[in-house]
Amino acid sequence: MEQQLSEAFESLDANKDGVLSPAELATGLGVFATGPQQDKIAALFRLYDTNKDGFVSRAEMESMLLATFRALASRDGFDVPQDR
Repeated sequence: MEQQLSEAFESLDANKDGVLSPAELATGLGVFATGPQQDKIAALFRLYDTNKDGFVSRAEMESMLLATFRALASRDGFDVPQDR
């Protein structure tokens, strides 16, 4: 998963300076807000299909959802156990 997260970050970091500006983040994530629905679904599927086998397993989906929930909880000041 570390590799996929690194690749996602690098693809958003347009100027390759190691940080995301608001413009880079907005541009990079814009695929989820604009464009044809099929493109949005394909991008989301690629994000969840971490082993690139063409399917999203229950474990892959749980991993991505847990990461999202942990990030949101951390942002909001909640302590989230890292047992999974």
